Amino acid sequence: MDSILSPKEINHLQPPVGAVLDFLSELFDKGLTYSAINCARSALSSYAESLDDGSVVGQNPLVCRLLKGVFQSRPPKPKYTEVWDVQVVLTYLATLHAVESLTFKQLTSKLITYL
Repeated sequence: MDSILSPKEINHLQPPVGAVLDFLSELFDKGLTYSAINCARSALSSYAESLDDGSVVGQNPLVCRLLKGVFQSRPPKPKYTEVWDVQVVLTYLATLHAVESLTFKQLTSKLITYL
């Protein structure tokens, strides 16, 4: 989506709402994730004093609506794909109870797991 204004014509401290929406939409069209687009929104919000309508980038209703749509289209992936059952790990560690009979590697592994 091409902006009506060229980048040189935009007041970077108070950009028009449409230019911000165009920029964020271009990032979406390029395949960026929600997290990356939200990071760009955050950077714009900290750089620009306000939008041309007086609102803040992160609180503008149209920007919020766009990001909500991006979130629904490309939700962030979970940080972890697998989760251990803690009880299984603790049960195993409880079987390693004679500290004197453990190798240095086993003792170190037990300590690190507890930490």
